[in-house]
Formats: sequence, C-alpha cells, structure tokens
Amino acid sequence: MNSSYKVYYFDVPGKAEPIRMLLSYGGYPFEDVRFEKLVEWPKHKKNMPFEQVPVLEIDGKKLTQTVPLTRFLANLVDLAGKDHEENYEIDSTAEIIGDIYNSALEFFFERDEHKKRNFEIKMQSTLSLFLPSLEERAKKNGGFIALNRLTWPDLCFTTYYQDIRNILGKDFLQDYPNLQQVKKHVLAVENIRNWIKRRPLDPAFAYTLKDDL
Repeated sequence: MNSSYKVYYFDVPGKAEPIRMLLSYGGYPFEDVRFEKLVEWPKHKKNMPFEQVPVLEIDGKKLTQTVPLTRFLANLVDLAGKDHEENYEIDSTAEIIGDIYNSALEFFFERDEHKKRNFEIKMQSTLSLFLPSLEERAKKNGGFIALNRLTWPDLCFTTYYQDIRNILGKDFLQDYPNLQQVKKHVLAVENIRNWIKRRPLDPAFAYTLKDDL
C-alpha cells in the first residue's frame, strides 16, 4: 500500500477503466493521468513503453499491455483465481469479453462507410455468438460471469458494457437478465461506486454507469 500508482490513458474510460476500477476496488490511491488524444498524446507517446497506453506506473516503473496489467492487479486485490482451473475459467471469459469489445471498437473507429458496414455486421455477429454463452455462465454462477464470486472479468464486462452501449446507442442486455446481474453486483461494491461517482467523464456520453447507481 506504500507504493505509488499512476494510470496513463486517454480522457475516456476505454481499456484503462478496468485498471482504474481494480485499483479503486483495492483501495489503492492512484494518479489518473489522461491525455487529449490529438493534442497531448503525441507529446507523451515516446515516453510510453511500445508507444502505447494504457500504462500502469508503479514506483516509477512503467508497465503495459491491458490483460497482463488487469491480471496483475487482480492478484493484488484478490480478484483472480485460486488455482489453474479457476484461472482458466477467468481467462477464457475475459477473452470473450475482449473479443466483443474489440469488435465494437473496430466499428466505432472506422470512417470508411463501406468498411464500417462490414464491421457493423461483424460486431452484431460477435454479440449474437458470445452474449448467450456469457449469459449461461452468469446464470450458472449466480450473477457472476466467470466463477461464483466476483472476479476481474466482472469488472471488465461492466465497464466495457458502458462503452458498447454508447456505441450501439441502446441497451443490448435487455434480453440477458443474468448479465444484468453481473453489472449490479459490480456496482454494489462501495469502492467502485465511489470511483464511478467521482471519475471524470465526457458529457457527450449518452449513458454512464452512474445512471445505474
């Protein structure tokens, strides 16, 4: 708890938000360093490992790559598996969540209209393929997505849900009551609720997790 933490990312939730949530969950104070993508980021890019973010700096050492960072912090705050079998369930679930999120980002950032339509088809196909599977996992686990208790993919799913919902312009969990329970379980955690209440967020976001608190 005596270490100092900094999270470097753009001024959006994005792939850094599970990192921020995990630190908040564990009660670890951190400096939330945000770059405006077009103006500030080019000035700082060469100071980041592989010229990428998110980056987690611990006592001056910069660490990168989203999944290893979330897994590292999950072990720190006791939201990882207790054995190899549990970690397999966690990792496989996290991979599915990542595939859904990445397909939504591909669609969102594409500017060519023809390619964007293809990415939209891919995104809808990904949602149709994976959401029923995640729903079954959540049903089996009593409203948690990987195991029958809170683990780090629950946090990833909840924060990525916010971004995907804004990209789609609608709530895509209406037909998935057990996945809705995942979100409720995460938002019931006091430290996470407090983070969501105080975190900066672009007012252009039509929906934020704060709406569900």
